[in-house]
Amino acid sequence: MRYDKYKPTDIPWLPEMPEGWKSRKMKYLFWERSDKGHPEEPSLCSTQAYGVIPQSLYENRVVETSKSGLAFQKLVQVGDFVISLRAFQGGIEIAHYRGIISAAYTILEPYESRYAQYFKWLFKSQPFIGLLKTCVTGIREGQNINYQILSRKQIPIPPLLEQQAIVAYLGEKCGKIDEAVKAKKREVELLEEMRESVIAEAVKPKRGWETYTLANCVSLVKNKNTNMQEKNLLSLSYGNIIRKNIDEAKGLKPNSYDGYNIIERGDIVLRLTDLQNDQKSLRVGQAKERGIVTSAYVSLRPMMNYNAEFLNYVIKTFDYVKGFYNMGSGIRQSLTFNDIKQLRFAFPDFATQGNIVRTINEKCGKIDEVIKAKKREVELLEELKQSLIAETVTGQRKVA
Repeated sequence: MRYDKYKPTDIPWLPEMPEGWKSRKMKYLFWERSDKGHPEEPSLCSTQAYGVIPQSLYENRVVETSKSGLAFQKLVQVGDFVISLRAFQGGIEIAHYRGIISAAYTILEPYESRYAQYFKWLFKSQPFIGLLKTCVTGIREGQNINYQILSRKQIPIPPLLEQQAIVAYLGEKCGKIDEAVKAKKREVELLEEMRESVIAEAVKPKRGWETYTLANCVSLVKNKNTNMQEKNLLSLSYGNIIRKNIDEAKGLKPNSYDGYNIIERGDIVLRLTDLQNDQKSLRVGQAKERGIVTSAYVSLRPMMNYNAEFLNYVIKTFDYVKGFYNMGSGIRQSLTFNDIKQLRFAFPDFATQGNIVRTINEKCGKIDEVIKAKKREVELLEELKQSLIAETVTGQRKVA
């Protein structure tokens, strides 16, 4: 339901807003704080999923600051808003804890704390994120929000009672959506575990199978992409080899792709780096097409007398039980082919390998279809949530 009356605005991304609402420039709503010299405070990190929280509570890896550098970090108070270097991708985050954070971030304290909860929703809405993208300076990895530009931008301010109604409404509705998303994601996890179980059971050694070292089954691929003869950029993602646009690839880009390895369809790619800090990722994938991958990957080509897909499933099963992590224990962060080439795996005859692969593909294909459908349901729920937030914080949906 929309409001009864609207009025035009001077806000480019919000042509109209309810008649009783106002708009103000951000510099009149926030004070920028740069308070340093508190090395005793806990280190915080800005996350798009949880807001600003202690590094100790964040499950992903973060770059830790040296003790000597802590004194130069900025103090953050509960209720502050933090503009991180990636804010133009996911919005401005609210701080749920007191602590210190990177000096490269901008810390904003609301002049009126009673507006903070409304701002929390507004700053995560897609219309506002679109505004942030107009305030970006720098290129590629050096991009960040220029607050001098942002501070002059206007944002909508509903009356306080309507703010409270908006916050309560979004808290309830989005809370239910989040619960539904959580349940769907859990279903996906269980299906993925089922998929892994199907593969592991199928390739489990049986009587009559013979064991061979990995070195007997594969050759190490070292085919450099000299003179950029191949431009099909591939990457390992969630246990699959996916295609990436070489011109739009995110992350740190190399000066040249000449040092990348050319791989062929059927080659098996392993990411054996960062073993101690990342213990969740799937590290094995099989190429479906010719392309190039970073030389940081270990690329293997199955011998002719081994079924390439069977071998891929065998190595994946070793990955499922976190075998590579155990090999990288202690201070070792990565492995090379020499470190894994003596691993022993069991194989039936070539014909049986093919039969097992067909059985796995048939069973897992059905599971994958269900996973795909569940992930689409998650996407639709998240789209619904974003639409709900955007319409409500901009006054296009009345809740009071």
